[in-house]
Formats: sequence, C-alpha cells, structure tokens
Amino acid sequence: MFERFTQSARRVIVLAQEEAGRLDHDYIGTEHLLLGLLAEGEGVGARALATLGISLPSVRVEIEKIVGRGRTSPTGHIPFTPRAKKVLELSLLEARELGDQHIGTEHLLLGLGRTTVLRPMLADEFDAYLEWAIDDYAAELERNGKAVGDAALEASRSSFASLLAEGVETPGHALLTAEDPSDGERVGVLWFGPSTDDPTMAWIYDITVDEDERGKGWGRAIMHAFEAEARARGFARAGLNVYGDNHVARRLYESLGYVETARQLHKELPGG
Repeated sequence: MFERFTQSARRVIVLAQEEAGRLDHDYIGTEHLLLGLLAEGEGVGARALATLGISLPSVRVEIEKIVGRGRTSPTGHIPFTPRAKKVLELSLLEARELGDQHIGTEHLLLGLGRTTVLRPMLADEFDAYLEWAIDDYAAELERNGKAVGDAALEASRSSFASLLAEGVETPGHALLTAEDPSDGERVGVLWFGPSTDDPTMAWIYDITVDEDERGKGWGRAIMHAFEAEARARGFARAGLNVYGDNHVARRLYESLGYVETARQLHKELPGG
C-alpha cells in the first residue's frame, strides 16, 4: 500500500512514528497519525485541519492529557494499532472513491474521519440500553445533588418515558450504536435529537463509550461522526450537557470547539 502514498503522505507516517516515540508509546495509533498530519504542515490534510483551528501544540497537549505518556521509550520497530491500520485501509478507499491514483494527506485525513461507524440501535439493544441508562442517569442525578434514592430513579424513568415515548422508533431521535469498523465490535452508544428549546439544534442526550474501550480515542471519534450525522439531518448547531464532575468529557468537548453557555450552582441548606 505504501508505494501508492505521495511523498507528503509518507512523511506523515514517519512523523507519526516520531510522535509516538516522543510520547514513549510503543505503538502508532490514530492519535499519532493525526499528530503526523499536523506536523507535516504543508499537505492538503494539514491545511484542512488548520482551517478548523486545529493546531499541533494544542492537539499534543490534549492527547497527552487523555492518553498519557508511556513508561519507557520504545526501541526498534513500532507497530500500528488495528485501528490505525484500518485508517490506512480507509484512506485507500477514499482515494478510490475520489478517483485518485495516489494516497495523499487528504485521504489520510478522510480515513481518520471514518474510523467510527454509527448504525441504528436494534430493538433488543435498545431494551438493554434503556435498562442501563435509567440506572446510570439516576446515579448521575444523585452524584450531582439533583435527587436521591427512589426519587432519583423515578425522575430518571420519567425523563426517558417523556423523551422516548415510542422507544427506538421515537420520531426525530437517533439512537445509534458506535462500532469499531475494523472488527464490527461495539464501542459505545449515542443518542441525539432536537433540543427541547431549539429544534434547529441537535442535542446529545447521551454519549457513552463502553468502559473497556475508554482512553482509546472513541469519544472524539463518536463526536466527529455525530456532527456529520447531525449536519446530514439538517441541524445547524449542536449542544449537550456536561455535569461539573466530568472533567475528562469537558476537556474533550472544549477541544472540539464547544463553548460553555450556562452553569448552575446548587447548595444543600442546613435543616432543609
């Protein structure tokens, strides 16, 4: 495959390896490919990222926060992760679909953008999701002082019953399963629909990365896939709620360009 890469695309691969080594990672993942695209600086992929306000220093900082550094410096050959290999395969598909003979930095960028598949949630998947989500949201209400015990559980059930009156078939709402395209395995779920305050805004009611898949970049990938899906459905804006104790999620959304528009403060009153 590499013989079809342009000089700039090959340079991206070399820089991705260097970025992995700089972070003491013994693998080349999708995050390193993104860093390589940015470090290359001159190709179509780098220029496209620059127009979105994405810079090498800021992405380096975010990746180190989310993924962390390795324990020891790698030696010898650094292999690609399965997801990074899939990106390279998808970049070839992108080139073919565009009628291009060679794989350039723009095709690598498009390949990165296709690393998460969102598909409609099946009925049995929805039943399992709903049971989990009701309990999870009730726990979140408790953690953030909104309700406790049975009251939190009842508030959660009421919220889901109101928003998803027709279950997985509720009009206007998208309940999606996120999959790793390299093996078809589930990595998370996404639920979005029109905001109750603004029908032109796609509101994320739930985005969850499965526990054993966290720290692998799936949250960012799902968000990118969500934005593409929301645009395709005619939404002009996107929004979501983040509770104050979810610092990792807040950093992710801010790095994607989301800005804080409201903040609520609560206090338990003595004797209340």
